[in-house]
Amino acid sequence: MSDGDTFALVERIIVDGFPLPARQPWTRGDALPEELLRQPGCRAWTARVDGVPAGACLTYDDGVVTGVYWVATLPDQRGRGVARAVLRTALAHAHPDRPATLVATSVGEPVYRKLGFTGQGPTCWWSRTSLGG
Repeated sequence: MSDGDTFALVERIIVDGFPLPARQPWTRGDALPEELLRQPGCRAWTARVDGVPAGACLTYDDGVVTGVYWVATLPDQRGRGVARAVLRTALAHAHPDRPATLVATSVGEPVYRKLGFTGQGPTCWWSRTSLGG
């Protein structure tokens, strides 16, 4: 992917697909700055169902391993294999000869296991709603 409009679509899918309430309503560049497009090894991927945007993810390859980030499916497209399709495509085209890693919620575990990922340990997401104490 090389253009800002397509990258903005990926960002919107991620913001709406997770969802990310702090980033809603979606504003272009608020969650994913377009500067990421200029980072060597960074690629964004989209999936469509009947021509309609349905899912997305990002990959970053550092020359040794491919990191997979923000695998998201829009709520009205879930249960149709969108996450599996976008991830399978990204892994096949990024660098299939390199190992791949990702951090994910338990919701995506069945998809990731079917694609050959193995759990390495639990993780915990932390958030803070304000800067005050």
